Amino acid sequence: DNSEEMLSLATKKFNNENYQNLKFKKMDASSIAFSQHFNVVFSNAALHWVINHEPVLKGIYAALKPSGRVLVQMGGKGNVAQVIEAVNTIITKKQWAEYFKEFSFPYGFYSPEEYEPWLKKAGFTVEYVSLIPKDMVHENLEKFRGWFRTTWLPYINRIPSDKKEEFVETIIEKHIECNPPNREGKIINKMQRLEFKAIK
Repeated sequence: DNSEEMLSLATKKFNNENYQNLKFKKMDASSIAFSQHFNVVFSNAALHWVINHEPVLKGIYAALKPSGRVLVQMGGKGNVAQVIEAVNTIITKKQWAEYFKEFSFPYGFYSPEEYEPWLKKAGFTVEYVSLIPKDMVHENLEKFRGWFRTTWLPYINRIPSDKKEEFVETIIEKHIECNPPNREGKIINKMQRLEFKAIK
């Protein structure tokens, strides 16, 4: 990971005394510095935070031993489309638009058609690349609000501190207007997970 905070949390939770086979390194996914080091590379719900995946795949390929395997799952094309629609509606409003000048979508949500050529270009033999639909269920509005606050930081962090809460609530209200809770009060969003498996 390239976050000192995340590395610190991981090191505390999985300390060397109890997990001697684990090591944590600060490294950017776009510049992986291993050469034929691993038999398997696995990543879950992380790589959609990266926009340009070609250098990532090149680094994974180099890090694998011959015949090594990679299995990855991340957000894919069409992921949380209803949330994105609500966010895009609000950030174009006069009250918020000034904070999003020269702003570009911060997540790499790709389709299999986009992704498979990148894998082949990196040198992989592709077993499969597919979009997997999944429902994301939040038990109530507060749980959904908590998820939004921690997941959509590239948007929230552009807003002045004294306006962040209002910004979040405005988006939540817009989303609920278009995607109300079900009879049990649960909020359900359609996710699309891009998953691929490939061999060096």
